[in-house]
Amino acid sequence: TAQRALAKRESFSESRSISFVLDPLLAEKLRGLSRAQRTTLNTVLLSAYALLIHRYTQQENFLINAPAGMRALPGWANTVGYFVNPLILSVDFTGISSFVELLRRTHENYRLVLDHQNSLSHIPSLSSVKMGAPIIRTFCDTFMTL
Repeated sequence: TAQRALAKRESFSESRSISFVLDPLLAEKLRGLSRAQRTTLNTVLLSAYALLIHRYTQQENFLINAPAGMRALPGWANTVGYFVNPLILSVDFTGISSFVELLRRTHENYRLVLDHQNSLSHIPSLSSVKMGAPIIRTFCDTFMTL
């Protein structure tokens, strides 16, 4: 039936995960870039991931699901457990001519979403994604030891 076909297509059983370790020299250069641009290494890696998705799909506008820690909520700072809030970031390559420009835009967007992660006020920014655009389920998770 159509419902079974949809359920099969909606399955994550075919999902893939790619893990890798950055060369220490490259990692240090990326940290230097993050310091120079007054952002985090996570934002640099998220921007690089967005660039990869953009080049692979040729889409100007898309969404990325990225995790954020939930310790900012009052009363949760001393609670033991794994608290992660998946945030939806709208990525727009319109007018982007350099990686630094992309990094600045990603930083601003990520801050906006982080500042409003406990509400839905950042959702209107998602309207930039064109209706009918292909959906690529992707989750960018960076685990770093510094």
